[in-house]
Amino acid sequence: MPKLYVDTLVEDAWVGLLDTLQQAGREILDDDHLVPLDKVEGLRMLTRLLRKRLEWDLETADADHPQFFLPTTETMKGAFDCPDYLYRIATIRGDRSYRIRGIAGEAEMMTFLSYGIPADAEPGSRVQVTGILEPPEL
Repeated sequence: MPKLYVDTLVEDAWVGLLDTLQQAGREILDDDHLVPLDKVEGLRMLTRLLRKRLEWDLETADADHPQFFLPTTETMKGAFDCPDYLYRIATIRGDRSYRIRGIAGEAEMMTFLSYGIPADAEPGSRVQVTGILEPPEL
């Protein structure tokens, strides 16, 4: 039976993910400047980043029904997270309006940043800050 187009897309995405993970792991393991403990920690960080991205993309990245995702917890770390901040991420669309409700509580600072690739950007461009909203605009 011939493969369906969707089956091919799913297989290509899965194989691509595994190939990318293998390449990243190989870069860590083959780095002669790293001692064994650093290599283990590098692989640990790689799996943490994978877990974070999978959870974000598969469970909460719906711009039609955005919800806040906690990208940093006690066991799910980023590379440069600040312990004094509470990070939240939501996937949104640039052609929509959203209302965020809640109580700021005792927060001394609150800032909303939007990230994206501008429409006029060159192919292969990196994500950049596209908007900032902070007091007194809040």
